Amino acid sequence: MNDHYNSDVARVRNALGNCYSQIEDRPSLRNRIMCEIKGEGSVKKKLSIGLVLAIVTLLAMMTVAIAGIITAKSYQITTYDQVTVYDLVPQQLYIGNGVVHLESGYLRGGYEVDEDCISAMEKNSTLAFFNASLEPQWEITDSRLIGCLFTQVKEANGFIYLGKEATASEEWSPALMKVSIIDGQIAWFYQGERDMVITDFALMDDCVIGVGYKAEVSTGRRLGCIFKIDADGNYVWEKQADNISAFNAAYAQEDRLIAIGREQDNNSAYLILYDGQGNLIESQPLDVDIPVGSSIRIQKTYSGKIIAFINASNNELASTDTNYIVLSE
Repeated sequence: MNDHYNSDVARVRNALGNCYSQIEDRPSLRNRIMCEIKGEGSVKKKLSIGLVLAIVTLLAMMTVAIAGIITAKSYQITTYDQVTVYDLVPQQLYIGNGVVHLESGYLRGGYEVDEDCISAMEKNSTLAFFNASLEPQWEITDSRLIGCLFTQVKEANGFIYLGKEATASEEWSPALMKVSIIDGQIAWFYQGERDMVITDFALMDDCVIGVGYKAEVSTGRRLGCIFKIDADGNYVWEKQADNISAFNAAYAQEDRLIAIGREQDNNSAYLILYDGQGNLIESQPLDVDIPVGSSIRIQKTYSGKIIAFINASNNELASTDTNYIVLSE
């Protein structure tokens, strides 16, 4: 029986050819196809393999059409996954179908940092950490956290890296910090200048590269900037880009920084590559606009593509209108 099944799978792979990798990237489509092969879906086991292959071929043709859109400059998708945690009401943290009730404080944000661990920021200068079963793992209170709303959370090598974006209405400066997942100890805390807005950061082997913008006091003109923090949280350098008003997203690819920024005189998006020392490698326009307030994230898929998600509504959880751009195959 297994020999027949394996033979069928091989025939499906051959029938799909180059489309198989596209199906691998789409779990729902892949599962549906495998159900058809096993006879567990709408097609009964008694159907011939010829009919199953016909169905699979039809799905493959649909995948080819979708793939043609994916490899274009940009297109729109209706939904995408980013966070599974929502701070919907004060003193409650929703994780999946569960909820954490806090006796005091106000949750400022919840973030999924890996499959099992969730972090949340409270207004009363406390950083709390929960696992996927809603059990508190640890919490720390530090005066440097007062007023902090961390808008970026990333995890690497047993640490959480958090970035705070300051706004003109806040009296608090932007910040980056590194916290141990094990016990919540703060490894380092970097306080940025008040005229800087940190919009994102990327983790490299020996440093953190932050991106954002600064506003000239005399003219109000914004200048996109990138800066480097070493492994101990010390400021190393900062560089500005004259033709970019703001950087919106950053991603580290080996020893290079991939950044997306907004052009100085309009909302046109640019893809910009830097080396690890902040030297410009390449700059090219993208066929999409990013108005002020747009939310952007860059990530790598299982198949190795580097993709940018651009949401122009300034509310990722509420909007269903998102641009999807393949930056690298």
